[in-house]
Amino acid sequence: MLRSRLRSTDNEAYLNDIRDYASTIPNISIDTSSGSALEQIAASDLLVSCSDNEPFGRTIIEAVALSKPVVATPTAAPPELFKMLAPNLIMADDSPQALADAIADNIHKPFSPISLDDFSVESMLSKINAIHEQISSNQNHSF
Repeated sequence: MLRSRLRSTDNEAYLNDIRDYASTIPNISIDTSSGSALEQIAASDLLVSCSDNEPFGRTIIEAVALSKPVVATPTAAPPELFKMLAPNLIMADDSPQALADAIADNIHKPFSPISLDDFSVESMLSKINAIHEQISSNQNHSF
């Protein structure tokens, strides 16, 4: 299943074009629902994330938590996420051929679950607090 999320009305005409084209190909459908993609990811063999400006990459984290391989373009998540989730995260150029090659090379590759403790609420709050403490202790009050 091809799952797409409409981010703004600017994309509506493009999404309609994709939906029209996909309707001619068996086993492809477009889902524009919002909310968690966890059910679709769990039912998939591989996640492809090719967002052109993804600020966090939640679906990537969900896929890795489910031991799913992920093929992603460099702008599909913050660079730190790519480092943290390797080797379950395969980087591909954003060209259609590079994505197709990465999918073909990794669709049946087994992946082991990795710890996602770094993404717990407690861990995130601890890291944010550490940043705030560092900033407040390093403030130079002379301007």
